[in-house]
Amino acid sequence: PYSAGFFGVQQGEFRNYFAFNLPSFTGTVTSARLRLNTGLLGTNGSFPINYQITSLAAFPAGGSDFPSLGTGTLYGERGFTSTDQNQMVSIDLNNAGVAALTSGGTFRVGGRVTNRGTATTHALFGNTFGAVVTLDFDTVVAPVPEPASWAMLITGFGLTGAVMRRRRMAFA
Repeated sequence: PYSAGFFGVQQGEFRNYFAFNLPSFTGTVTSARLRLNTGLLGTNGSFPINYQITSLAAFPAGGSDFPSLGTGTLYGERGFTSTDQNQMVSIDLNNAGVAALTSGGTFRVGGRVTNRGTATTHALFGNTFGAVVTLDFDTVVAPVPEPASWAMLITGFGLTGAVMRRRRMAFA
């Protein structure tokens, strides 16, 4: 599913999708990026070649879901230039994409080139079938106070209560 973005008047249009089984994790995802190899790039139009990734509810079944690839909620986009040829690149996920990452869940995205003209041909991800695609993300785990911190907190509340009680008795 890795021949996205090759199209033109004669060629039609190819789109792609990626699916990831996410590990179980704790904390909040703060950022994420899709990393992939661009493969061969080419255009008889002009650069940049604009590519977007969007939400995808399910795997395409026999091409029947082709129209939905690259048309869901926008998760990220990137413009590719001739200097990106055969390079590993990252597409940063926006807030909607980051929010869609769930611990132990499945994350699916569809992709397509968005600046398709009727008289242009863009090639993106050419000869990359079987290439490694990764989804990297960063999480932040809320710190848990250490036992010494809890002990100091409880001692502080106890001392405050004792002082307040002693003052009340002195006024009586």
